[in-house]
Amino acid sequence: MTANIVKCLFCNKEFLLPEFKGSFIVHCPYCEFSHVYLPEDNTLSVPTQIEEDTLTSLDGIPLQNENDEFDLDNDQTISQTSFNLQSIPAPASVTLILEVIKGRDRGKVFNIKKSLTTIGRKDCDIVLDDSLVSRKHTSIEMISKDNIFIRDLASRNGIYINGKQVTMKKLYGDEIIKIGNTEIKVIIEK
Repeated sequence: MTANIVKCLFCNKEFLLPEFKGSFIVHCPYCEFSHVYLPEDNTLSVPTQIEEDTLTSLDGIPLQNENDEFDLDNDQTISQTSFNLQSIPAPASVTLILEVIKGRDRGKVFNIKKSLTTIGRKDCDIVLDDSLVSRKHTSIEMISKDNIFIRDLASRNGIYINGKQVTMKKLYGDEIIKIGNTEIKVIIEK
């Protein structure tokens, strides 16, 4: 079986992708960003909710050869990518609201206006009163009005979206985020 090399749209790292008939979802092996792979053009794009729900999902294969080198300008770590988002204003055409629906902070509503918002137990943009939440637990990253992501920041108990544990996931609105014993409803208004 032959493989194609593609570049992640989020972390810019190259990875191998086995050939597959038709379009499908592929996850970057480095940052787990979801892409739609278009084999006719050998290109990646950001998936819609319908594509994520209906297409076959595969994992990309990391380049493991020691001779494989990355362009240092494009080989960003997750923390470097997140850090760079702090200087970018949030898209004006989208309103992101996080409503705490379960836990000690139930009833609190957070209107997100930054490109990068951290959530945790201490020293974060949103501080939750929950002993199962890590100090810096997760981040919400608003890249554009159609590209809003949640990312686990190597937390002790993980994050769950609609009951499924994830390390990174695109948000579309109406999801329930579970962090520790706290549940948060995601509302996106475009």
